[in-house]
Amino acid sequence: MKISKISAMFLSVIVAEVALILWFTFDSRLVWNFTDSMPVGLYRKSEDQISKHSLVLLNNALLEQHNSLFCQGIDYGYFLRDNNLLKEVIAVAGDIVSVTREGIYINGQKYPGTAAVTSDSHGNTLKQSKLTEYLLKKDELLVFGNSSSKSFDSRYFGIVKSNEVIATVKPILTLH
Repeated sequence: MKISKISAMFLSVIVAEVALILWFTFDSRLVWNFTDSMPVGLYRKSEDQISKHSLVLLNNALLEQHNSLFCQGIDYGYFLRDNNLLKEVIAVAGDIVSVTREGIYINGQKYPGTAAVTSDSHGNTLKQSKLTEYLLKKDELLVFGNSSSKSFDSRYFGIVKSNEVIATVKPILTLH
C-alpha cells in the first residue's frame, strides 16, 4: 500500500508532536510558557547567572508566601498557582528604580512599554507596587513581561528576590 505525500506529512507531524510531548514530560529542564506576558512556547532551563535581560522562571509558591501584591494575580486568575511565571529581568542590584502609573524608571530612564493600568479587562482593581527612587540591593530584581502591556509583573508585585527565581531560561521554540 502506497502512502500519499499528504498522509506521510500528517503522520510525520503526529510522530513529532508525540516525541515532543514525551520529551517535555520527562525532561524537567523544559518549561512551557502559555501566558501572553512572554512569547508562548518552549523554553529550556539554563545554568546562566541572573543578569539584566535574563529570562527567569519565578517560583510562584515563594512569591505567594512573601508578597501579598503577588497574590492578586492568583486571585484574579491570571495564572495557575502551580504554573511558575516567566519574566525578563529589567533591573538588578545597584539600579535605582521607581514604579509609577506612567511606567518603570531605571536609573532615571523610563523603560519602554511599562505604563501601568488601574484595572484589568474584567474590571478588577489592580494594586500597584510603590517604589520611589529605590536602590535595588544585592539579590533584588525587577521583572517585566515583555510581550504584553497586560503583563502581571513588577509594576504590580514589586521586587523579586533572587531566591524566588527557579532558573534562568532560554527560548527553544516560541510563537512570536
